[in-house]
Amino acid sequence: MSIEQARFSERLEVVFDIEADAECLVPPLILQPIVKNALKHGIMSTKLGGKLEIHAYKENQTIYIQVKDNGVGMTQEKIKGILEGSDPTAGIGITNVNNRLKSIYGTSLQIESQVNLGTSMVLIFPLGGDVL
Repeated sequence: MSIEQARFSERLEVVFDIEADAECLVPPLILQPIVKNALKHGIMSTKLGGKLEIHAYKENQTIYIQVKDNGVGMTQEKIKGILEGSDPTAGIGITNVNNRLKSIYGTSLQIESQVNLGTSMVLIFPLGGDVL
């Protein structure tokens, strides 16, 4: 993130909101594709740039990590194609993250988006048990 902030300082605002008790181990490189897509396809697709927010919080016995941008957003059809791996214009990063969440934790990547308003992706990590 520090490299991207240095490259796009005037066009990129990054906010970290990490609760103190939102602590857990996560699989290596599971956040990187989410953050990369928010920057590349969401924020940097606009001339003005935008804001990237990373929130982590604990609720009951679950850790939630939200990556949110105020970029170009996407349609529900695009989201469905990305999650299913059936969108020929999309890469495999988000699909792989979703598949890893399903196989390791039994959860799915939650994506909400509105065209021209931005996108929110939430990763869900149940605590306890023998996962990870």
